Amino acid sequence: MSRQGCNPIGLTYVEDALDMICTKYNLRRISPHGLRHTVASILLARGETLVTVAKILGDNPNTILKVYVHSFEKDEIKSIDLMNQFANG
Repeated sequence: MSRQGCNPIGLTYVEDALDMICTKYNLRRISPHGLRHTVASILLARGETLVTVAKILGDNPNTILKVYVHSFEKDEIKSIDLMNQFANG
């Protein structure tokens, strides 16, 4: 029993759940790690802060920044365009 009074889940619970969902809905299989990356990328693309994403993933904001820096390229382009508009005024 865990501290909350529930039985601990099995070691393959997440893998088994993903297999069942993918089979049921005829989806391409994604690993738990891949799912984690997908969630982080979607949240960052939608403007969630590094701190929020890090908390959701149970990680450090610096790690999120290093791993998902590609997610910020769109924001960089938007900022450059904004500065160009300002400069060309």
